[in-house]
Amino acid sequence: MVLTGVGRVAMVAATGLLLGAALSIPSEAPRASASRPTSDRVSTTIVIPLGGAASGFSPQDVSVERGGQLTVVNDDNMTHSVTSEAVGTQGDPLFDVVVPSHATTTLVLPASLGAGEYAFYTIPNQDEWSIILSKNLKLWGAYGYKPDADELRVTAKPSALVDPVESFTIAFDNLKDDGATIVLKWDKTRVPVELTTNTVEKVNQEIATALKDPKSLEPIFYYQAASFYYDHNKDLAQAAKWVDQAIEKQQPARYFLYYKKAQIEAKLGHKDNAKAAAQKSIEILKAGATPDETAIRNSQLLIDSLK
Repeated sequence: MVLTGVGRVAMVAATGLLLGAALSIPSEAPRASASRPTSDRVSTTIVIPLGGAASGFSPQDVSVERGGQLTVVNDDNMTHSVTSEAVGTQGDPLFDVVVPSHATTTLVLPASLGAGEYAFYTIPNQDEWSIILSKNLKLWGAYGYKPDADELRVTAKPSALVDPVESFTIAFDNLKDDGATIVLKWDKTRVPVELTTNTVEKVNQEIATALKDPKSLEPIFYYQAASFYYDHNKDLAQAAKWVDQAIEKQQPARYFLYYKKAQIEAKLGHKDNAKAAAQKSIEILKAGATPDETAIRNSQLLIDSLK
């Protein structure tokens, strides 16, 4: 059973209060490159009948617009699953949901948003909050709000706070290269706004483009490319080659290049190579006029962890 026409994740489960704050998304922020689905339906329901597994039941593929809702009603005596045909930047389905027998599951599908400046409105309800990003930036607060200017509208579930928050607060949690969580807090209520970007995919493309002209590349490029692959658990063997190229090209030798090599070799399971690189990092540091004791300690800790 496959759900088709679902775009790449860019924003899901957003929330808030009815207010008129401005939200600015930088122009350099990447937009999800999802194609528009063939259907503009906001919601779709699939019903799996009793005996569906025995009869080889397979529903027709369906399309739901980004930010829409899919409901799966499983009347069968066995568990079924629903998987998106569209995939994310790592090649994995956007969702793969198991629906138990005689149960109903509802999915709020990912929505996307481009760079720009938006008015931020939210509508709170007891069990579900709505967030609205509007293209109309001329209003004061929520006065004069009209839905025809909505650029994005999605929903999320609020949760209870253990410790009440007196002032309405908007904070960013879980900051990563490829996303973050906007957290709205007020009184005893917390509502998360999950954001993801295609930053990892974009950096991969930039690395590939740069490597087409390797003669122009400086040591820092190879160091940064190796660090990116290390941080995101990508091809570590390639990361090791890049950091070696950075070391070869960089004169005089820099301690942080050897420390990064030590980290990569350690993650590859090459303990001896990792120890040797970390020791070289320490030697370079101690040879300096003002040795960085913190960096020396970090390299020594790495060596000690490999014993």
